[in-house]
Amino acid sequence: MICRFLSMQPELTETINDLQYYQDKLSSEHFYKLCIAVVPKRRGYWPYIKSKSERRNSDLLEILCIHYEESERNVLEYLQVLTNDELRNIISLYGYGEKDVEKMLESA
Repeated sequence: MICRFLSMQPELTETINDLQYYQDKLSSEHFYKLCIAVVPKRRGYWPYIKSKSERRNSDLLEILCIHYEESERNVLEYLQVLTNDELRNIISLYGYGEKDVEKMLESA
């Protein structure tokens, strides 16, 4: 966790990447002291960059994975290209009603 926060500072990224090799080889106390020795002794604000997680309807993803016989990763790319009409047609092929289709498309 320490490495994750320290790597948010661009000038320390490569150094922290090199230090991670020793994380499993040293005790946690020694690794912490090593990190303290490497980090500059100045004040600074290093914002934590959060990942952009998008909520997707798992039922819709499952249907598209089955329909295209592809992985979820590939299907997420398909969602960017497919229109709502095409998605409606695909979902209705698997026996879902109009209300279910609309619920799935709201979160798509």
